[in-house]
Amino acid sequence: MKTRRLNARTVLLLLAEAALLFGGLVVAVYLRLGGADAEYELIERHGFYKAA
Repeated sequence: MKTRRLNARTVLLLLAEAALLFGGLVVAVYLRLGGADAEYELIERHGFYKAA
């Protein structure tokens, strides 16, 4: 059986996709709630942790 190895390109693509998803969630919250309410949801209610 061949073992699957994670090369640098695969790791980079995984990290880039995770960053895009996380950024998309944050942008969606800002668009849905507006500035002040989005900050409250993301910081005070731990929305950043929930998105991750």
